[in-house]
Order: sequence, then C-alpha cells, then structure tokens
Amino acid sequence: MSSELHRTLAENGSLMPRADNILRGLQPEWLHHEAHESKHPLTIYQISLDRIAAAWLKVFPLFSRMELEIALGRDPSQGAELLGAYEGLLQRLNEHADACEEILRCLHAPIEGKIHRMHWQFLDAINPPGWRELKDGIIKRYRDPCLGLLVNELKHASGHLTLCNAKTTDGPICGFFLNGAYPGGALGPSRKLHKSVDSMRTAFSFRRDMMMNFWLVYQMGESLAKCIESTIKHKHGDVVKEVAPVKPSLDWSNVCMEAAALKGPYFPDEEAKEKPVIVVPPDGSSIKIKLRAGSVLRKIRPMDIKIFMTIREGTPGYVLPYYPVRKNADPRAQGRVLLPKKA
Repeated sequence: MSSELHRTLAENGSLMPRADNILRGLQPEWLHHEAHESKHPLTIYQISLDRIAAAWLKVFPLFSRMELEIALGRDPSQGAELLGAYEGLLQRLNEHADACEEILRCLHAPIEGKIHRMHWQFLDAINPPGWRELKDGIIKRYRDPCLGLLVNELKHASGHLTLCNAKTTDGPICGFFLNGAYPGGALGPSRKLHKSVDSMRTAFSFRRDMMMNFWLVYQMGESLAKCIESTIKHKHGDVVKEVAPVKPSLDWSNVCMEAAALKGPYFPDEEAKEKPVIVVPPDGSSIKIKLRAGSVLRKIRPMDIKIFMTIREGTPGYVLPYYPVRKNADPRAQGRVLLPKKA
C-alpha cells in the first residue's frame, strides 16, 4: 500500500490512477485477453472508471442538496434519490476490484485443462508477482470488510439503506446505515457492518465513506500498476513505459474536485477511524491523496439526529444508531423503539 499518491496533468496527462497510463503502455505481444474472451485491459479499466465517475457525478449534487437542507433544519427532499444513486455507486465501486482482477488475468495464458470461473481463482492458481499484495493488502483489508460486505448484503440479503442525518455545531452530517435483523424481529444497523460503540449502534457518514472509497480506487490502481510492471519484468524481462492520454478525462477531473471538497464533521465514532486527505488545487492541475490516522475526540459534540425510515408491517421494533442507552434495561432492548400493537 502506498502512503501517498500524487498525480499531475503536466507530468501524467490526467488525474486518473497510474494504472491508466501503465495499461496504455502494454505491448500486444504481452497480452492474452482474446484467449480469455475478454476486452483489451485498457478498455476494461476505462469502462470501469467511466461507470464510477458517472455514478459519482449523480451522487454529489444530491449529497450537496441534502447537506444544505439539514443545515437549514429542513427534511431532505430527495432522500430516496440519494440512497438509490448511492447504491448504484457502491455497486460500481465494488465491481472495480473485479475489473482489476480481470486485467491481471489478461497478462497470462489460460491454464490448459483448467476452468476458473472467477478471475481471483485463476490468479490464485498462477500467483503472479504482486498479486498477494493487491489481494491481501488492498482488496481483503479494505474492500471486502466494508464495501464488499455492504454490496453483497444489498444484492443477496434483502439489505436496504436508511438515512441517518445530524445537525451539529460544526455543520451537518449526512449519513446512512445498512439495515439488518435483530432478535425478536427488529430492524436496525447491520451488526455485520456497523460496530457497536459504548453499547450504541453506529452509522456511516456519506462524507467519510465516499472519501475512503475514492482513496481505495487509487490504491487499487497503484497496486494494479505495480502488479503489471512486475509481471512484464518477470515474464518478458521488459519495462512498461507509462503513456499519457491525449487529453484528460473531464468527468474524472470533476470527481476529483468534488472528492477534495468533502470537508466537514463525521459521526463521533468515525473520528477515531482512518481518514483520507485529498488535495486538489482550484485549477484542478494535480491531486494528492494520503491516509491519516484517526483522532480521539476530547469532547463529544451534541447531535440533533433525524432518522428517516419506512415502517414495515412485519417489523415490531427498530434499533436506532446513537440512541441513548437506558440504565438497568434489558440489554436486548437497548436502543430499540417498539411499535404499539394493533388493537
């Protein structure tokens, strides 16, 4: 994992991850994508980033509008639209890891007599240089426990997101949580994803979640670039030269500008977590990204929290994030709102 990543228009031709330039420098004789019935590796990468950019550019204006509404004390007018757009973005981000794995597969000939349905299975079998660092250091460490789990629950476990916003003295916090099942049929923040802090369930702020996912795209790109360089050196004894694009991607530059503007408060438990620092100057000529350690709040800021949820007919109660713990209460009922029974 790289501690700090830096890209400039002057030196690199775009602000996209380094893998974009590396893939442009691949020679035809190094590739086996046709044998795998795959697209050219550069095409795979660019399609994935184009989809991510398109999804993100739908999210940013909806997020900005909600932040303004929360700051003004209003209920969100497009909450469902934001959650729907964000689910789409999460899906594209999760698929990006699959695209990186497919690209690495295209650098190697198929194994005769073997069928590997998943790209990672093929890569595990041949174990190319740098694969373990990408798989264990980036995908398993950062993608799988949060983004991967979140998307899988949304796709395969009837998961759904609920808005959790807060008005604070430091500014608005727009957030969400993934719903999961609790004993007795209640719904609340998924115990698989959202950790408990001081006996309270927690949520994610859109701000930190987007920054972490943005950082993750660049870390995967850097790790992919290193894997490609090591593979070509090992197999062909050659060096891959970076080739800059003819012109930068305007959509990706806009994503970078928006990501760098994600400044403001987080939920209290998120203050102790790692957070990316994203710096883009006003002219959009460069980008710097690094991950900094979390900090401990000396004083918990007061939060006026609003949770926007749909009451489900088969659900007798709800567990809410950041809900005050009642003393001497049944631990199974902590943070739970029980609905009145029908007469």
